[in-house]
Amino acid sequence: MPDKDKEEWKAEVVALKAFYYFELVRRYGPVMIVPDQFDPNQDVETLKLPRLHVDTCFNYIVSLCDEVVDLLPSCNAKQSERRGYFNKEAVMALKARALCYQASDLFNGNPDYGNLKNKQGEPLFSSTADPQKWERAAQAAIDLINYCSETGSANLVSGNSANTELQGYMLDIERSIQTFGWLSDEVLYMIRLQQGDGLFNYTLPNFDDGSNHTLPGACLTPSMKMVEMFYTENGLPIDQDLKWVGGGNPYALSVETDPKYTDVVVLNEPVLNLHRRREPRFYATIAADRCYWRLGTGANNVYLMKVYQGEGWGLNEKRLSATGPQNITGYYLKKWSSSRATLLGHQSGLGSLGERPASIFRLAEMYLIAAEALNECKQAPDAEVYKYLNVVRKRAGIPDVEEAWKNAKDPGRVKTKTGMRNIIRQEWNIEFAFEGYRFWNVRRWKIANVEFNEKSLGWNVIGNNANSFYNNGRGPVVVYSGNKFVAPRDYFWPIRSEEVQTAGCVQNPGW
Repeated sequence: MPDKDKEEWKAEVVALKAFYYFELVRRYGPVMIVPDQFDPNQDVETLKLPRLHVDTCFNYIVSLCDEVVDLLPSCNAKQSERRGYFNKEAVMALKARALCYQASDLFNGNPDYGNLKNKQGEPLFSSTADPQKWERAAQAAIDLINYCSETGSANLVSGNSANTELQGYMLDIERSIQTFGWLSDEVLYMIRLQQGDGLFNYTLPNFDDGSNHTLPGACLTPSMKMVEMFYTENGLPIDQDLKWVGGGNPYALSVETDPKYTDVVVLNEPVLNLHRRREPRFYATIAADRCYWRLGTGANNVYLMKVYQGEGWGLNEKRLSATGPQNITGYYLKKWSSSRATLLGHQSGLGSLGERPASIFRLAEMYLIAAEALNECKQAPDAEVYKYLNVVRKRAGIPDVEEAWKNAKDPGRVKTKTGMRNIIRQEWNIEFAFEGYRFWNVRRWKIANVEFNEKSLGWNVIGNNANSFYNNGRGPVVVYSGNKFVAPRDYFWPIRSEEVQTAGCVQNPGW
């Protein structure tokens, strides 16, 4: 075996080691770090390692990344048989993500864990936050962005053509996460999934009209929280846009006439204001009532979503039941399906496009880390903060953040550190909706105890007409209220009782 291959394989394993340490830290907080070498014959008590300071853990992850980053080839230089193994860009992305977490509120001077100590009595968290951690995170993200730009190894997916400009942006957004045949301009690192049914089995509808496509039916559906998270067509939150057509009453019905929305929103028929004049990412991600969903490349493969009870995409039953999968919010999830695969043969259609590995890092994340970290470094946002955020917004087909907020109810928000922080966080939630990011982000931002204790809202899906479905114009209804996130306990996972007893490690607070 050539020495170069040995070196590369070893570097891949070190990178994987850093990745797993990161996954442990974001779940459990401070962990034990196992030394590279130790005497197996030493006293067993010596092998019972203590948990180490959270900064020590993050710094170790970063040191592992630095150790191998120059030993691995670029993602576009990986040989086909090494696809799915760490590459240079993936290691740089892991470093940036780790530093971003280290700088965030959950890990950076968190007073909730000020008294948490290991079994040797050493503190595991610092009592005060260190703002310089944000500088390290920003630089790591910018280094990767610049490297990708200089080498051409990755860029944000854009420029796809479609029937209209809006549909072109929707196609860009759809393909930003797609990895068919291990090919992507934007995904920096992807891994092979266990073969089997995909998420679409639980997000696509199950018709009961003779066109049943053997899917269980939609039981994983977007909540109203996420539906309202997306911006208007003007790149503003729906409660901030002075020009948005739904500003008066988003839960009222009106008529869309702009041909810009051809095959996206039904024209010249009543449609909910909440579903009108939204940004391209909304229409690429959320399938809403009286909007269209393209599933298949044929001219007839554009489905008009009619979701009242008894309609084609609505509930077949006249009541909710816990015995089978049902859509309880009135919305469907487009993300993770493909407009190139038909509805009735979606699984075979996806299979014909090639293997679909899972996206672990994509370049858009680095732009948002750069924007967030730079904003936290400064007294007030400046052109550099806006620059990195605007790259993501431009691909999404919405105006630059400074221009958009000139027409907002609170135009000064974009000029303050706190206001910009909230804007960047909403951008995270939109860009990476349903990709698993918000689950972790609200934890590192220390707002999970607020976000995850809210009631889940949707529409009255047993309503068989507009009035009853849309709750007679009174707004969304509660579809689930069993959420319970206990702070600070639930910010970190419990350590197995056997491990606590065997190794003598300190348990996380509240467990």
